[in-house]
Amino acid sequence: MIKKLWLFSFLLIVLVGCSTTNTLKTPENLRYENGFLKWSLVDNAEHYVLDINTQTRLVYNDSFNLKDYPSGNYTVRIASFVNGKLSDYSEPINFQLIQNEVISEIHMNDKYLILRVYFGLKYRVHVKEIETGTLIKTEDLELNHFDYSTLADGLYDIEIILLLEETQVSTKTIRILKGDFTYVKDVGIVLDIEVPTSIYYKDKELEANIDYEIDEYGFILDAEVINSLADTVDGFLITFKYDVDVLVYMDLVIIGKPEMVSSNSATYKGEDLSFEFDLKGGLFESLNGTDLQTDDYTFTGNVLTIKASYIERMIQKDPSATAVFLTFLMTNSPHVVFGFISIKLS
Repeated sequence: MIKKLWLFSFLLIVLVGCSTTNTLKTPENLRYENGFLKWSLVDNAEHYVLDINTQTRLVYNDSFNLKDYPSGNYTVRIASFVNGKLSDYSEPINFQLIQNEVISEIHMNDKYLILRVYFGLKYRVHVKEIETGTLIKTEDLELNHFDYSTLADGLYDIEIILLLEETQVSTKTIRILKGDFTYVKDVGIVLDIEVPTSIYYKDKELEANIDYEIDEYGFILDAEVINSLADTVDGFLITFKYDVDVLVYMDLVIIGKPEMVSSNSATYKGEDLSFEFDLKGGLFESLNGTDLQTDDYTFTGNVLTIKASYIERMIQKDPSATAVFLTFLMTNSPHVVFGFISIKLS
């Protein structure tokens, strides 16, 4: 009986000893330092489990580099792992991670500066008028775009500040030229600007004397280049490279060239003659001919009507004439169209 009691006591001591040996401690001294998470090593730990904003990572030493994590607020806790078992998690720590975020992917249309979305961060915009050097506007953006359309025409520095709550993460200053830069699809545009070091459409650098010209009239970008580059029917954004980039957005306006739809020749048979036009929103400016008066014709609803009374008057004036010729002018700025009408006398 004494032998059995001794054996039971020995086994109990062994089991208790094993249980104590295999109990894994929770890592201590978890802290954030200069972009790294650090903690004290635990004896016998095979690895560590980091819970970073509820996402887990396995680590095999006493530190973890947060270089792949974006700027933001973080909550982290840690546990040790051995023999298929996980220790209790440590008390969580909270910290702000500020990375060197680069403000990029800035786009511009006829109303907004559109910025890249950084989740958990916000933008603040300072607007400075270049001519006077005055800070004229400060705005915290609820969304990732800034409405610049309310600014008067002119040159502005836009300082874009990326914030984590009130901590500055990054900043970038761009310059915009705000104005009514409407270019015609078939014609192109001329801008009176200082000569830039380079010119970009998106990531493409435009080549001088191939894509554009700069002469005494200014910067000239013709329609063929615009149409080959632009991937939108709304407008065209280019960047002029100086010490500070200058973004210029130009509206695209398709202005059609007026045309004569019907034939420009007809045979007179004793009745009024009509000719049809498509002005594309432009104007029929004038009709000219020998002794032609304004009451000798009408232009209504894109239809030109030449009265028989005028043609009869031309026949009486020269009975040997075989034809009457008239010229006309149509405009739809910047288009100017000249044409003629031939009326055969039967």
